[in-house]
Amino acid sequence: MTLRYTLLGIEFVAMLDRGGVLDIDETREHLEDGSLFAWLKSQYGDDINLSEYRPADQAEVLDRFASLANAVDARRKFGVERNGLALLAAYCFEMLQEMHAAR
Repeated sequence: MTLRYTLLGIEFVAMLDRGGVLDIDETREHLEDGSLFAWLKSQYGDDINLSEYRPADQAEVLDRFASLANAVDARRKFGVERNGLALLAAYCFEMLQEMHAAR
């Protein structure tokens, strides 16, 4: 399961490295309405590889990210307040940290 968040985090970091920027509020909206993966694909096309994420995997990621979005002040906890890609990468790191702590 950690591989799911590791691979996704790497994709987000790669998009950041290429200068990618997503509006943070729009990112949160797509997270909340469940369209995040489709939206990311529409924004980045073949530049982002989401092929490993079947619908059940996407649903799990969305559920966990939505829980974080509702419980965490991203600016205070992660230092992220402007770029949705940075927010999504931070969520991946947080999920990995939580999984590691649960062991």
